[in-house]
Formats: sequence, C-alpha cells, structure tokens
Amino acid sequence: MYFFSTTDFPIVSFIIQTLPGLPRSFLLPASIATVGPHFTFYVVENWLGNSIVSDRVDFQIVQSLQTNNLLTATVLANNALADGVSTNIVRATLYDAYGYPSAGQVLRLTAPGQAQHPQFVVTDITGNAVIPITNTVPGVVTLNIYLETDPAINTSAQVVFTVSGQTICR
Repeated sequence: MYFFSTTDFPIVSFIIQTLPGLPRSFLLPASIATVGPHFTFYVVENWLGNSIVSDRVDFQIVQSLQTNNLLTATVLANNALADGVSTNIVRATLYDAYGYPSAGQVLRLTAPGQAQHPQFVVTDITGNAVIPITNTVPGVVTLNIYLETDPAINTSAQVVFTVSGQTICR
C-alpha cells in the first residue's frame, strides 16, 4: 500500500485485485473516500521500482464487498408490565463476514399487535443496537429484526408482557 502525505495528493489508499498487468494500488482523496457510488481517485503505478501518480480516473462502485452475515438478538429485560410504560429490552448484534461487529448499519424492526418500538435502529461501534419495547396488551410478542440493506439477514426475539399478579405462559 502506498501513502502520500503531501497536500497535493490524498492519503487514503487501498488495493483492488485487477486484471494481470493493470495497476493494483489505488489512492482515494480523503474528502471523498466515503461518498456515494461515484468518486474520483488516482492510480499509483509501480514500474521498475518507481512510483508515479497517473491522470485522474473516474470510478463507479457496482458492488460492495461488505457482507454482513450474522444478526443475533438477546433479551436483556423481560416480563415487563403491559402498562404501556414498562419496557422490555432486546439487544441486536450484527457481525460481518469475518465475525467482527458491524457498526453504522440500519436495522428494521417489526412486531405484531399493539407493541410499541422504534421502526429503525442503528448499530453502534460494537455492532449492538438496544431496542426498547412496550405494550398495553399482556402476552408474548415476537420482535422481528432485519438488516435494512439485506432483509434476508434477520432474527427475532420473544418478550413477555404481564399483568400485575399474573403470569403469562408460552
């Protein structure tokens, strides 16, 4: 990987596998390294030990290599009163294809009936999103959690809402 520290060139770099004989190192302007599906960058070519910066190359991302492949749900607090105020808590954790936590990903939430919960949550730096859920109807509620960018990656958790002095059986 090549890194330039001058102000004339960007300092974010990465390597992409290309066809044989084509340059493999790419340098991204730091100001646009995370912007949209289109951006401009410069190619660093290593010919006979010499590194040079080519003319500008326009690039379009057609497929992301990021694959989030595991979404888990853990009930942290359960058996809340069905009073519309007391809260059950579910923690969703998203891991990438390598088993590392995946931050900044949007999760879509659904639950049947009158259960109240956020429609979307975003995973934090540890891949976690904490989801509060309340209800005014006693019983078991299944909270469904989907990765917004790939709904095939999903999980669910069951929480119980009770009435004071009663136990709900599953």
